[in-house]
Amino acid sequence: MEEIENLKPQAERLAEIYALSGRDDLVRYAERILGCSTRLTYRHAPERDKPCSMALNVDEINWCRVRLCPPCSLAKSGKLRAKLFKVVPRIREALPTHQFVFLTLTCRNDLVANSRQTIGILNDGWRRLSRLKNFPAVGALRSIEVTMPYDVYYQGRFIDRMGDKSFKVWCRQNNPNWNQLEKRPTDECNWHLHCLLIVPQCYFSGYRYWNHDIWVDNWQQSARLSYQPVVEVHKVTPRSKGQTLDEAILEISKYTTKPDDLIQSPEWTIELTDQIKGIKSYSVSGVFRDFIRQNELDRLEATGNLGDEQKQDGAIVRFTWNYQTKSYNLVQLGSLHYD
Repeated sequence: MEEIENLKPQAERLAEIYALSGRDDLVRYAERILGCSTRLTYRHAPERDKPCSMALNVDEINWCRVRLCPPCSLAKSGKLRAKLFKVVPRIREALPTHQFVFLTLTCRNDLVANSRQTIGILNDGWRRLSRLKNFPAVGALRSIEVTMPYDVYYQGRFIDRMGDKSFKVWCRQNNPNWNQLEKRPTDECNWHLHCLLIVPQCYFSGYRYWNHDIWVDNWQQSARLSYQPVVEVHKVTPRSKGQTLDEAILEISKYTTKPDDLIQSPEWTIELTDQIKGIKSYSVSGVFRDFIRQNELDRLEATGNLGDEQKQDGAIVRFTWNYQTKSYNLVQLGSLHYD
């Protein structure tokens, strides 16, 4: 509940952007977002694996299902993450010698107005890459993400146009006085693909292994880029060796768009809203389809549900959103005699 509560102010700002656009379709989005997640119903019950511990499990929330709504995006991300936590052990059981690799594929920043073209470059590039004769993965789950690069000014002087990662690197290197730092929104997007790959064990020691340079060269050719793109790739270590598999799952199930980016520039947000209509956030291929179906991911995108949700047991606990205090109020605490 705390995560939703923290996102509600951003949702209200997004609703304001839509409402002030003057467009009937966006005004309807605004109305839906303002009414989103205003009623939360939980079930208070012992945890399944820890009967001595109590937990609040989501029973019902009135989501608005607007594509960029921050609380709805949080809910979709959480449901995909929960699905993956269930699926990964099944994959390990069915393919005990296979390993996971996390891959990020990028292209250069472009205007937000060119987003559909950029997404097409990424998707077409992925299709060509995954069809290469020696492509090492036997299955993949990929998500598409967009961030806004910012113009960074320090002490009134322009430094550079930066994304989150380059900005963090610059801050570590320069240790700036934060009061003299300014980030200004731009009209550009940085679109990229996050991919969770399944590869056979022999990939790491055999002729099918792709080092970083090979990944970069093959992605550049597959996406038909005239420049050398940034590619990040690393083996995912099992959870028993440091929880990095959890980190990869969190990365693949992130929001398509960072909530903070959505409230910086009305023009950018409205253009992005138009550009991503009909675009799939998640796609699955290869043996991954034996464990997660594409229609489940499509349903999650459209409705916020995967279709395999189960009714929760336990005492009902209800909260409602207070527009004045910007917080949730407890309105019903059910009996601790469980259903």
